[in-house]
Amino acid sequence: MPMAPLEGSSPSDPRALEAAFLRTLDELGVAEGSGILAAVSGGADSVALLRLLCAARGARRFTLCAAHLDHGIRERDASRDAAFVDALCGRLGVPCILGARDAPALAKRIGGGLEEAARRLRYEFLEEARSRSGAGYVALAHHLEDQAETVLLHLVRGCGLAGLTGMRPVADVPPVQGRLLRPLLDVRRGALRAYLTGLGQDWREDATNADPSPARNWIRWSVLPAMAERNPNLAAGLAGMAERLALDEAYLQSALKALDLAAPKPMPYGVCWRIDGLPGAHEALRRRALAACWRETARERPGAARPGQLEARHLEKLSALLDERAGEAGNLPGGWRALRGRNHLHLLAPGAEPSSGQEETPLRIDGETALPDGSRLWTRPARPGERGDGLHTQVLDAGALRNAVVRFKRAGDRFRPLGATGSQPLKQTLIDRGVDRPFRAWIPLVAGESRVLWIIGLLPAQDAAVTARTSRPIHLTYDGALPWEP
Repeated sequence: MPMAPLEGSSPSDPRALEAAFLRTLDELGVAEGSGILAAVSGGADSVALLRLLCAARGARRFTLCAAHLDHGIRERDASRDAAFVDALCGRLGVPCILGARDAPALAKRIGGGLEEAARRLRYEFLEEARSRSGAGYVALAHHLEDQAETVLLHLVRGCGLAGLTGMRPVADVPPVQGRLLRPLLDVRRGALRAYLTGLGQDWREDATNADPSPARNWIRWSVLPAMAERNPNLAAGLAGMAERLALDEAYLQSALKALDLAAPKPMPYGVCWRIDGLPGAHEALRRRALAACWRETARERPGAARPGQLEARHLEKLSALLDERAGEAGNLPGGWRALRGRNHLHLLAPGAEPSSGQEETPLRIDGETALPDGSRLWTRPARPGERGDGLHTQVLDAGALRNAVVRFKRAGDRFRPLGATGSQPLKQTLIDRGVDRPFRAWIPLVAGESRVLWIIGLLPAQDAAVTARTSRPIHLTYDGALPWEP
């Protein structure tokens, strides 16, 4: 979405920037009466954002609250920043939520960089503050040069098309439940300082911004100025490129959505993901879908999988696996493995064994059997001619169900397929039926000792089949989800 041109402001006329800011809020869809939480560090950019929001709140009748976080990095300066922001908000009549976190301690604990730890704590705090304030938006003060720095930072680290789109003016970024709002992405840093000068408003300077060690500061003070010698309009050019590429990325995301892929399903061994339609899709869509599956896996198992672990070469291998036959596997970062199933892709967590344990539940011949996972198995007398679908319902001989239990697969299990004269290892039956290896340990079974009487979801055994000699047929209904079901 193109934003209002906010660059043409002068120190003597703050109203020009305020009028353009109002138009930007309208273009971004911020409705009258919305609740906005402004992240205010005390630096010039965030102070300008706060003053612009204060100027706009009367015209758009939105509620405004500010949030300031001490990251535990700057010691005495941090307390002065907090006092400055609190006093400023008091003068402006804006409620202010102050917080403190220990980013260095988190960085040490998780083994990551200080910047990443600070970012994580910042967003967690902003969500807490947003929830307390009841705001629907969290406003951030990123401006045009920030956008240019972000694009270059992603480029230096190596990124795909999504990385080159930079920051979006309106975005959903977990763990923040409200929408992130960046209404200053088209405003130059100098214009914001000119605006504050015109208001006679001071701000705080963060000395850490001058440290060239962090990658962003290196780009800000070394890379961008050197490149701008060749192209003085570089920052605006990079921001414009990001805006155009965002349109392309949005198109690809809409094409991916049109594939209507199922969501990855958490499993005790990791994740399974039904991939109907994906093997025949364009490579660009395949890799996007695979990356999204990995991100979902990281959300389900944050201690074992991290989104940043999966690189382009891993996505290439995963995509190639989609074209392989069932049973082919490949290695992934962090000790994970990928296994191609018949209709699923399985991501196997490091050290996770596809074992379901030895727990069993006695089957009630009449009534309800409650199972440990919350599912249930109901039994009742069968009606004349009733057979069941063999998947979630089945009719069996009550005589064969005496002392039967509901459990999962065990070593030594045997199964006599319907109509067969002899039994075979249960494993062989599951292979013959094309059941993916990770699923085999998680199919509920009705069994008597080592004889499996019904593989729920697949087929009954001849040992429990209703015949002419059956005096009491029993109808069974299973209400749980089978491993391959959503």
